[in-house]
Amino acid sequence: MMLKKISLRKKLFIYVSIVFTVFAILVLVFQYDREKDFRTKQLENTLDNITELTHKYISSNGLVGTGNFKKLDSIKTIIPGSNIRITVISPKGVVLYDSEIVDFEKMQNHLSRQEVQTSVAENFGANIRKSATTGNSYYYYAKFYSDYYVRTAALYNVEVKNFLQINKLFIIYLIFLFVLILIFLQVITKRLGETIIKLKDFAVKLNSGEDVKEKIKFPSDELGTISSQIVAIYNDLNIAKDEILVEKNKLFSHLNVLNEGVAFFSSDKKKILTNNHFIQFLNLISEKSTISADRIFEVKEFEPIIKFIDKQLNSGVSVKDYDLPQIENNLFKNDRYFNI
Repeated sequence: MMLKKISLRKKLFIYVSIVFTVFAILVLVFQYDREKDFRTKQLENTLDNITELTHKYISSNGLVGTGNFKKLDSIKTIIPGSNIRITVISPKGVVLYDSEIVDFEKMQNHLSRQEVQTSVAENFGANIRKSATTGNSYYYYAKFYSDYYVRTAALYNVEVKNFLQINKLFIIYLIFLFVLILIFLQVITKRLGETIIKLKDFAVKLNSGEDVKEKIKFPSDELGTISSQIVAIYNDLNIAKDEILVEKNKLFSHLNVLNEGVAFFSSDKKKILTNNHFIQFLNLISEKSTISADRIFEVKEFEPIIKFIDKQLNSGVSVKDYDLPQIENNLFKNDRYFNI
């Protein structure tokens, strides 16, 4: 069974909806990444402030020379948040201090840690992973200061995860806006489709020969104006056609009451209109009882007239209405005189 054809209005709605949906998804993905990047940078900015604070404390107290990094415990009292971990690492990867581990001297070499390696080539290194020492997951942030690495880490718990996640209210707002615009698009495409359907129905009725009498009301927009103009042109042509038909009937009536034979032909010698006397006289001259008006150009008795017509058709000279070329010819046939 053939599938039912989709209406133009539905096609318009589907096409516009697809374009808008793709656009909305792209905007959502872009905004999602932008929001996620913004929140990540907020967390990194907090960790960077703690890292710089630690570095300044090490420099101002000369901890590299004394090796007494245990003094960094005092920083923990002024750092906001209890889930911040501070680690100081030597250029060779040896852990010099860790705020969460008492016997940090026994910790593994940290030179191969991703955040540490990245901080050498770039301004900082960041990574989310599970700590091999504590077993907890952290968001690590490390910076290299030529004599040591300072690494700060936020415990990757529910609080941090929620902070890094996008606000669901924003997504709900976008979805609501998406549905609202889809409804608006449906109204617009419906109105546009109705105009085109009315114009289509009008064209189908004309093509089927149906006389369109009822007045079609189109919306007051650009497409509606165009449609109204098309209908108006058709009505004007229809009126003109009726007027021409009336005049043609009048002319035909006049021709039939004349005693002369009269005929009209196109420039390619096709009959347009004749009266009965013309056919009658043509049959008398040609001595054929069934000859049609178009065959006049094959009758030898009309040769002078035919030559005159061919000469005028082939001359290519424009003719003025007040100086029309003409020819008169007399013919005797079957005991009758004909003036042509």
